[in-house]
Formats: sequence, structure tokens, C-alpha cells
Amino acid sequence: MSPAQVIESMLRAGTTIRDAFREAREKDAAIDWTQFLGSKEAKEALDEASDLIAAIKGGALVETLHATRKKMADLRANRKLSQLQAAELTQYNALLDVEAQLTVKLIKDPGIADLPGWLVNEALPVLTKVASVVIPLLV
Repeated sequence: MSPAQVIESMLRAGTTIRDAFREAREKDAAIDWTQFLGSKEAKEALDEASDLIAAIKGGALVETLHATRKKMADLRANRKLSQLQAAELTQYNALLDVEAQLTVKLIKDPGIADLPGWLVNEALPVLTKVASVVIPLLV
């Protein structure tokens, strides 16, 4: 799976799980994340997203991190950041955001123990802002 496909899979899986959590909260406003994970809605969402989650576990996140860092270096092309054009800085910052999320995930929890929680609570807010910039860069 390419790094661009990994980012797309993260976005799709995170959105699927987040939407199920939203639906569960519509039914029971007091439900928290831990309770949600034991709910029927969570099971259905995780089943729906299982192929996406399977695709991004293991080495896929590490490979995506390496590809992100390589693209950052390519964008800089041995230039100082102050020498980049505005469009290049926008791309560089989007890549920085993805790199930060992947680095934190791989340091904090290199497995998939809380992959759904990380996708929804940490990665998704970033990816919804930068995916349209980052995905074409990683193709």
C-alpha cells in the first residue's frame, strides 16, 4: 500500500469510527469513548473499517513516515525554509503535521492497541485539514 493510500485509509477509517461514535452519542448523550468501544455501533464501525485498519497497521505507518520525511527533504531541496515559496511552505507544513502525528503514534503506541482512538481523537482532526495537500505529494 502506498503512503498516499495509507493516509486515505486513515481518513476513511477514522471518519467511519467517528461517525459511529456520533450516532451512539445521539442515542445516549452520556456515553463515553470506553463505553462506546463496547457498543453495537462500535462493533459495526470497526467491522466496516477492519480492512482499512488492517492495511495501516504494522510497517505501513513507518513507511508512510519515511515517505513523508523524504518529501519534506525534497521540497526543501537544500534550501532554508525562508527561501521556499508560499505554496511550498503550505505543503511543507501539511507534511510536518502528518509527520508529527505518525511520530507520536509510533513512539507512544507502536502497535494497534488503541488505533481507533488515535485515528478519531488525534489523527483525524489533522488529516481532515491536510489530506488534500499531502495525498497528491505522496503519490
